[in-house]
Amino acid sequence: MDESSRIIGTAGEKGCKYRCVYCFTREPDYKRSPRFDILRTRDLVRISCSSQVIQPVCDTELLLTPGWKNYIDELVSTGKIISFATKSEIEGDNIEFLKGINEILMSNKKVLHVGITIVKLVGWKEIEPNAPSPEARIATLRRLWENGIPTTVLVRPIIPTLTKHEIKEIVEKTYRFCHGYLAGPLYLTPAVEQYLNQKNIKYLVTERIATWQKTKPKLRVIECSELEEELRINAELKGRRLFENNVKN
Repeated sequence: MDESSRIIGTAGEKGCKYRCVYCFTREPDYKRSPRFDILRTRDLVRISCSSQVIQPVCDTELLLTPGWKNYIDELVSTGKIISFATKSEIEGDNIEFLKGINEILMSNKKVLHVGITIVKLVGWKEIEPNAPSPEARIATLRRLWENGIPTTVLVRPIIPTLTKHEIKEIVEKTYRFCHGYLAGPLYLTPAVEQYLNQKNIKYLVTERIATWQKTKPKLRVIECSELEEELRINAELKGRRLFENNVKN
């Protein structure tokens, strides 16, 4: 899937309550995608007409957004694949709601796709101080999978403090409940720089064009190609893939 195949928006106010160290959306020069949650249904249909996939919450947590269920209901009218990533615990009525949304989409040969972010198992609270634990996220992954909702695991961003042992453990604990994995670079913000310096971690900085942002800015990133390759190898050993984008292809 290339960039022209998806349309990216957001919802709610800027900034997620989880306040993860690696989050770059709170930076003053970050430009948000358009807010889709304030659009009328006909406008959502119009702007998504040439896309295959709609990603409605690119920079925040869907389940922490007021009125998120109504928002997802509106998006069903676009007739597109709906894809979002989350660290939230999803259970009970919320699982049932998403199951129902997926069933509606599947009746039109589309799906709801959910990516569960797991970037560390050891010392995760240092970088995700307010988010649910990795164990809680794995439980959410399993619930989604067992209710027929397609999932991937997002080891994104890849943190230089991630170990090969953790990668193997993440795959071992999740491969039965996902179609595959997605990796990505770590954007170098002041908070990330401070965290890595405190850990005495050496890193190589490069520039990457953020093609998913409307202005396509050049951003400083840390790429961990060796760890990404380790993830690919472990995924393939379990019959899973390392995908290039958020939607299974």
